[in-house]
Amino acid sequence: MKQRCNNPNHAYYHRYGGRSIKYAEEFETFAGFLSYLGERPDNTTLDRIDPDGDYIAGNVRWASPSVQSSGRLPYKHDKVKGGINERRSVYEDRAGFKTEYMTYVVTLRGKYVGSSTNREEAEEMLRKALESDA
Repeated sequence: MKQRCNNPNHAYYHRYGGRSIKYAEEFETFAGFLSYLGERPDNTTLDRIDPDGDYIAGNVRWASPSVQSSGRLPYKHDKVKGGINERRSVYEDRAGFKTEYMTYVVTLRGKYVGSSTNREEAEEMLRKALESDA
């Protein structure tokens, strides 16, 4: 997590630190991280509930690969012109209550532009990005 967010030489930095994904100060130490998340259960990895959000309390959990992939929908846009990727996510808190929401991720020429939970805002982001790219 820290390498992906902080190290520009990391293979996946462009997906994390390059998109300004950060982690909470309490996660700076392993002890702080462990006190919040606890030991990693078998067959799970670290997951951000909102894939465009930071590694912060309330947005991180241990999740199985199937849970992690359930909120992702395939990209449906032209990489040159840009587009909006819809991501359906389900957040389940520790008590088992589930909340479903949609995030709209805007890209242009394969690069992250921004995201919003409001479709109209995402469309406006894309419009402005296309205008400034012209």
